[in-house]
Amino acid sequence: LSNPANRASWSGPTSKAIMLKLSAFLTQLRVTLGKSRGQTLLPFPPPEAFDEDALSEKERVHLLETTLIAWSTKLEAVLSSGPAQIQESLPTPYDELHFWEDSAADLDSFAEQLNSKKANLVVQHLVELESVYARSHGELLLTVTVAIKKVKENVRYLRALMPHVDALNSDLDFPAIASAFRPLLHTMHLVWLNSNTFNTREHLLHLMHEVSNLI
Repeated sequence: LSNPANRASWSGPTSKAIMLKLSAFLTQLRVTLGKSRGQTLLPFPPPEAFDEDALSEKERVHLLETTLIAWSTKLEAVLSSGPAQIQESLPTPYDELHFWEDSAADLDSFAEQLNSKKANLVVQHLVELESVYARSHGELLLTVTVAIKKVKENVRYLRALMPHVDALNSDLDFPAIASAFRPLLHTMHLVWLNSNTFNTREHLLHLMHEVSNLI
């Protein structure tokens, strides 16, 4: 279908409609495949969106602006996720650390896609078409940058807890568990004092619950 010769006998409107639907299907398939792997993949407009001979200006603007809106929706979904959504029935601090590590990797990938040649081409054409959505790209990049900093800070503080969590998770006799609590709680207190995420009642209680699950 991507070969124009195979569509030579089709009418112009039929060819355009089928190719746009094919592009939309392939884009959704790519996004769904990424989701199944725990990765957020951004949708991109079809090639026709960049070809002034293939579509009218209004149609091109619609496709390009819809793409920016889809990116914003994807980012909102990523940022709305939290450790409360961990699938384990009894999550532990290990599960929370893995969650934030995966989130950091996903956001890094998100930023890389926003900075890709494909994304910059979308923005370039929106600027040329004088779309108000062109500036949304910069706002998305700023939001992602701030989110990456926050998530990586969460990873850093949780990793500081891991030696004490490992000690608590080792084959200790029950009376010896009490001695393992003191350094863990001391470190959790330091995290509470210095972290911009774990200094809330909600997050601290969630972390304490995970420690309880570990025992």
